[in-house]
Amino acid sequence: MKHKILFKLSHSLLSVYDKRNFFLTSFFIFFLTNILLAFVSNPAEINGDNPRFPIGKMAIAGGYNFGCSTAYSCPEVIISSNAPICTGSTLILSVDNASDYVSFTWYNPAGDQVGTGSILQIPNVTPDMTGVYHVDVSDIYGCTQQGSKGIEVLPVDTALAGADQLVCNDNTTTLQGNIPQYGNGQWTLISGSGNITDPTSPSTTVTNLTSGENIFQWAIISSFGCDTSFDQVTITVGNPAPSITSNAPLCEGSTLHLALSDSTLYESFEWTGPMGNSIGNNASIAIPNITVAQAGTYSVITTDSYGCQKANFTDVNVDVMQIANAGLDQVICSDSSTVLYANPPLTGVGTWEIINGAGVFTDPHNA
Repeated sequence: MKHKILFKLSHSLLSVYDKRNFFLTSFFIFFLTNILLAFVSNPAEINGDNPRFPIGKMAIAGGYNFGCSTAYSCPEVIISSNAPICTGSTLILSVDNASDYVSFTWYNPAGDQVGTGSILQIPNVTPDMTGVYHVDVSDIYGCTQQGSKGIEVLPVDTALAGADQLVCNDNTTTLQGNIPQYGNGQWTLISGSGNITDPTSPSTTVTNLTSGENIFQWAIISSFGCDTSFDQVTITVGNPAPSITSNAPLCEGSTLHLALSDSTLYESFEWTGPMGNSIGNNASIAIPNITVAQAGTYSVITTDSYGCQKANFTDVNVDVMQIANAGLDQVICSDSSTVLYANPPLTGVGTWEIINGAGVFTDPHNA
């Protein structure tokens, strides 16, 4: 042991000079011991203690100070970070010379304690977290030191394309994106169809939409190089009004048939007659023995799978059913000609026909 060698040396010197001058000998031993202790690699071995003092750092005139206030100070704290970073990212702060210390206490710009390791990670940061972060460190000897690092969190926009829309009676609408604060916006068509009037305007109009779902995307491109924010909106356009087919005009007593040209586009149907009465809820209807009183406007209201309701109508004409009257039977004895007396038709044209026998009509359409 080094301290044993040192004390043996001091004891020998004392033996040599003890007989001549005890005072001078004592002073010489004290002075020599201080000089030798200054070069000992670990003075802590002298007394077997564990003082807060680094190896090889001790020589103090007149004594030995194992504390850090007069003989030693902690190394400078070196901090690195990934800042500036974008909103929503994870802030990483680290003490690069962490091996010099054994404890770490981090504080945010507001003075709140936020970590106790050599590396600090704060996820999902926001611009209000911008500022100076501090870390208090201490080493194995109890010495303390503080380091700081300024951090900037860059603001970014969150794209909002607006609420989904249902357009039932038109093929044009207005998009409703949010106004960018830290970048530029851009509309694009993802699926479906539609002409975007001004792709850079948050509230641009869109024309020529087709039935069904049309998806548009609003993107805000960051001015700071942060990730682009995206959001999508669905514009659903209802099916067009149904087309009605019928067998009108028809005669009184016939069966009226009404139907839709493409009933598969709709899920429900409500037919209404000329008097406003409900007459059916299927894609097609049939009304037998139609009368003149049932002539008029027939309408249908349909509902498609998107919830849009569309209406259409058609006019139905019913002709009066006329009863032909060919007149009284006749007996002709002395001639071969006669005059027929039928009732004239109210509408249309009457026609004479020979059912049995022979004869020639002067005008077969004259009653």
